[in-house]
Amino acid sequence: MQPRIAALEKEWFLELKKLEKNSNPAQALDLLSERAVKRLYKNIGFGMRIC
Repeated sequence: MQPRIAALEKEWFLELKKLEKNSNPAQALDLLSERAVKRLYKNIGFGMRIC
């Protein structure tokens, strides 16, 4: 599980840097956090719809 967590953290930070270049940093962080939560629910199989 640890290697997967490290890979997700790296992906998260790379995506954050891309978003920060193209938008307001606070908005980028909100968007990225929302994406992370959606991905977490999808990966652990809750199948919950998050709006």
